[in-house]
Amino acid sequence: MTARKPSSRTSLPVPTDSGGWYVASQVVVRNRELVCRDADLRTLQDEREGLLDDFIRLADADDAAIADYATSHGLLLVCKHREPTLHLVQSGKGICDPLGFGTGHVRSPVAVWRRYAEVARATLLLADALRRGDVGDASNWRSLYKFSESQPFTLRRLAESDRRSLSADGTDWVGIGRSELALVIERWLAVGGVGIRFRWWQSEPDISLGITTFPAAGLFAAIAVQLMSTVSGQELAVCSHCGSPYVPPRKPRAGERNYCNKESCRKFGAQARASDTYRRKKERLARRRDARPRGGTHGEARKR
Repeated sequence: MTARKPSSRTSLPVPTDSGGWYVASQVVVRNRELVCRDADLRTLQDEREGLLDDFIRLADADDAAIADYATSHGLLLVCKHREPTLHLVQSGKGICDPLGFGTGHVRSPVAVWRRYAEVARATLLLADALRRGDVGDASNWRSLYKFSESQPFTLRRLAESDRRSLSADGTDWVGIGRSELALVIERWLAVGGVGIRFRWWQSEPDISLGITTFPAAGLFAAIAVQLMSTVSGQELAVCSHCGSPYVPPRKPRAGERNYCNKESCRKFGAQARASDTYRRKKERLARRRDARPRGGTHGEARKR
């Protein structure tokens, strides 16, 4: 069976309180690593179309294409373990330094980019197959098996067996596959530093999806959230006021400000819409004024 082309059905904007992530104005490829000077780093805060779609294409891309992605979308910074810098946080071992930290140049091996792009692509392909009641291709499960931390027996069986042998034993491997894929998504979120955030600043507590404020891990976190959003089928948006991802009643248009259901955000949104309406009215009046002939009324202009 020919696998469908994986794609992301959402384009998740960067949460305003995420800390963003690093992007470099200039990246060079040296000894199979992306290298850039600390001085060339800046924090990216605005949305980039194709963040996930372009990332999964890097699985088969050459070094130059990966460098182009890094300059347009951001840097995937990893530590000496060849993992994202937050991969040990859940085990209580703290944050790792990015490769090259403190030397004036940060480094990111292109092989790590391809590995994670391959895992992201396999995740989307398997999600598509499982939605259709198909267990998916063993080669994609092998990619996830290498990414999995615990490497359970069931995931190994999916990675080592073909569809025919799996269907012959009477086990619900599609159901097992869905459970295993959910664990893979959870690992993406954990390694990216994505979790539930509990806040109590107003009269009522607020629970939202928390994105890491550590820019060195921000790109991986954003990719993880987009993977979760795509696999779940939920069209996520990010509140223009508080910066929290949420499921909107309809997908906002590109560039459209949108607000979650928190009272403060709804109030801010109402004020912003009223301000926009007033601004547009003033602009219309100004255009009409500018369109009038100079030196008199329309009637006087016609007489002359």
